[in-house]
Amino acid sequence: FVPQEGALFQSMVVRDQIGFALEIRHRPKGEVKARVEDLARRLGITGLLDRSLDGLSGGERQRVALGRALAAQPTVLCLDEPFSALDEETRDDMYQLVRTVTGEAGVTTVHITHSRSEAEQLGDRFFRLVDGRIEPLTLSPRGAADESPVASTAVESNESAEAEQDPDDPAAATGDGPTSDPVVE
Repeated sequence: FVPQEGALFQSMVVRDQIGFALEIRHRPKGEVKARVEDLARRLGITGLLDRSLDGLSGGERQRVALGRALAAQPTVLCLDEPFSALDEETRDDMYQLVRTVTGEAGVTTVHITHSRSEAEQLGDRFFRLVDGRIEPLTLSPRGAADESPVASTAVESNESAEAEQDPDDPAAATGDGPTSDPVVE
């Protein structure tokens, strides 16, 4: 699970953050070390392994959080708005990184987001939550013929906000504004 703010431990260096899930499962030290180094390499954060969280950028923190979530080799990974606090360039880099790393790991990813464009970048199946029910949603997935490792996208709907949308509002038309349905991938 990777939440919006990463939920990292302030007292740990990056190496310990990533290895945490393996340490609490009492995995052998050599296995933990190898897994942490492999993930750090794939996430592009090898140079950060011995650093504290102080001074890390938002993108670096999210890479650490993603590494920690992947360390235990989950079969399903939940990303809860992990890119919302990142600048556009960092978000674009993270989209590519998530596609690559989850594809290599063979992990199904459920990505929750309010951004339709983000959902379209990462998802290949789309859903929305309406009054506790999951409903299919038609969006244009990136490379429709592409077999994406990001297996599912859902959209949470706040029906009162939807009812208040101005049809002439450009943000509502693009799905990227504050009046758009929250998107869950």
